[in-house]
Order: sequence, then structure tokens, then C-alpha cells
Amino acid sequence: MHDFHHSKKYRHDLEAYGGKMTVVANELVRWFESLFQGKSLAMTITCLSIALSSVIFLVARHLPSNTGSGPGADGGG
Repeated sequence: MHDFHHSKKYRHDLEAYGGKMTVVANELVRWFESLFQGKSLAMTITCLSIALSSVIFLVARHLPSNTGSGPGADGGG
């Protein structure tokens, strides 16, 4: 099945029915699907984990500090 999607006839028929953008969209979908198989899956999970942890770190870093504020912070009840 993998060879079928890369054949010239398949690409020609796809372009004949849907145009060049359909061929590009099909290649994009095939590439995206390949990210979730085998070693590419491990790399995808690694990159997503690093990106998500970086975003969480940056958001937490820009939150205001909670120390020394609020009622009862000075020790008086």
C-alpha cells in the first residue's frame, strides 16, 4: 500500500481529480501520519514534551510571586 501512494499513476489521478493542492495536501497528511510511527513517534513525543515544559516554565516564571502578600502575612492575626 505504501508503494501505491507514491506511484506516478496515483499522483496523476489525484492531480487530475483535485488539482495540485490536493497532491500537496495528500503529501502533508502522509508526512503527518509518519510522525506517529516507529522512531519518529519517539522523537515527536520528545519534542512535544520539551515544548510543553518550556511553555509551562515560562508561564510560571511570569506569574506574580505569592510570598509576603495577603492577609496575615505580617504575622498579626
